[in-house]
Amino acid sequence: MKSLKVIFLPWYFKIIGAIFFLLSLTKLILKLNSGVSILYFLEFDTDISIYSIYAIAVLGFFLIAFSKERLEDELVSHLRKKSLLITTVFHSLFFFVFTFTSLTIQLINFPAIILMNTLFFIYIISFHIQIFLESIKNKNDENFG
Repeated sequence: MKSLKVIFLPWYFKIIGAIFFLLSLTKLILKLNSGVSILYFLEFDTDISIYSIYAIAVLGFFLIAFSKERLEDELVSHLRKKSLLITTVFHSLFFFVFTFTSLTIQLINFPAIILMNTLFFIYIISFHIQIFLESIKNKNDENFG
């Protein structure tokens, strides 16, 4: 059986994605310093400058999530699959809690783009935590092996 080959962006797109994310974070901080409430970012009918912050963050997260590592091997592929599973479970739980609790009553117009950001963010965090834990495990194996 033929396996599906997944094509990732070159590794340096992670750096470009991080720059986009930092740009969106800078815009967010500037917006908050100008007197805009954090609750304004959760409103569905917010202005276009808020959505531009979300869009730049989504682009940055996309570039980070779908870029190769410098060393792409079977372990990295396995960690990507585990991270995808973790992201799916976390996002499903988040969606379930958000849908069936009082949060729905208070934030009925919650922008869907925030959910998109959480997908990429959880994937990136879980993937890099797993890579970090594997590197610690490998260092411990080298020290005791």
